[in-house]
Amino acid sequence: MLDEEVSTDQARWHNRYWIDSEGQIRQSEQYLGADYFPVKTTLIKAARQ
Repeated sequence: MLDEEVSTDQARWHNRYWIDSEGQIRQSEQYLGADYFPVKTTLIKAARQ
């Protein structure tokens, strides 16, 4: 997991990224700014044939 700290003069928050063994971001939880709700994303890989 990568934990990114973002700060401005007025606020501070953390964004988090879950990275797989290939270096791809598989899941994230990001705040678009101070006092915003988190945006969560999950990358789902298609099944191989």
